[in-house]
Amino acid sequence: MFAPGGIAYVYLIYGMYHCVNVVVGDADDPQAVLIRAVEPLSKRDEQLMWKYRGKVSGKAANLSNGPGKLCRALRIDKSLNGCPLNHAGSPLRLEEGEVFSDSLLQAPRVNIDYAAEYANKPWRFYIADHPYVSIRDKNAQPVR
Repeated sequence: MFAPGGIAYVYLIYGMYHCVNVVVGDADDPQAVLIRAVEPLSKRDEQLMWKYRGKVSGKAANLSNGPGKLCRALRIDKSLNGCPLNHAGSPLRLEEGEVFSDSLLQAPRVNIDYAAEYANKPWRFYIADHPYVSIRDKNAQPVR
């Protein structure tokens, strides 16, 4: 996370779940964004995610509607830590897509009671009413 922005920061939590962050800060300025959910964009993507996840979880949104779930569904593990996200040949990439600026919400982050004064900062962003959002906050505010 202390590297220049544009790479993946992958780590293990609870000794069993991987999480992936996008590093966004400058070198030695640790800033990253946790990716909490992803949506498969094609039927083939969904089929691969079912295969990689290794279990049937009902509806498709359950495949990847949490940080640990999405890492299992996409086979993201610590071997991808430091992977550049903007190179065509990279095994893990972010690509430009649709922007949902009219339906973005912000709310406090979830499950970080240990974070003291940062626990209630509105640093969680998600698309309103999107089926792949795992936890919705009834007090979320539109992003301005």
